Amino acid sequence: MTALWIAVAALAILAIVEALAILALAREVGLLSRRLPAAPALESLEGMEPGATLPALRLADARSGRPSSPDLGSRPAVVLFMSTRCTLCADLLSELDGVVKDWPDHAIVPVLSGPAEEARAMLDRSRFAGQAWQDDGAAMRAVGIVTTPRAILVDTAGVVRSRGVVNNREMVSSLIQGRVRTGEGAVWVEGDSVSSAS
Repeated sequence: MTALWIAVAALAILAIVEALAILALAREVGLLSRRLPAAPALESLEGMEPGATLPALRLADARSGRPSSPDLGSRPAVVLFMSTRCTLCADLLSELDGVVKDWPDHAIVPVLSGPAEEARAMLDRSRFAGQAWQDDGAAMRAVGIVTTPRAILVDTAGVVRSRGVVNNREMVSSLIQGRVRTGEGAVWVEGDSVSSAS
């Protein structure tokens, strides 16, 4: 019976040591990931080609449900297409106030694709204080986007300058700066950044 207790105690000690090792590895991975630079937006083959003109989008205000279209004024814009059923999109929507603060000379246009109730609920759950629009899917089809989250950068004339997959605030900023990563890995495409002066 003592041998059994010794074996149980040894296994318990081994389990505790393994748990501590796993925690140490998790901490190390976290520290390493904080040292990595933010990845730029991933080039997307979906959506309108750079050089094309963004069509007028028929949308609704995501909060009120009234028909509305984004007023871009004389600013370049990042039109972000997000699905109401996409967790990554919900996280990105929560980060957009930071993008608005980082890029005050750009219009940030979140378009939530899905039923109006889902768009309103997604917006209510997020921390985004700005205006957002709801799309029944027609706007996404009009610009050739199938999957989300996707972004299209347009200049003051409404001409598409860049497009990409954006999963977080840093990727949106990289798209605005003209840095887009191709699908082949370490290849970088440097585009023209779009400022309000263009």
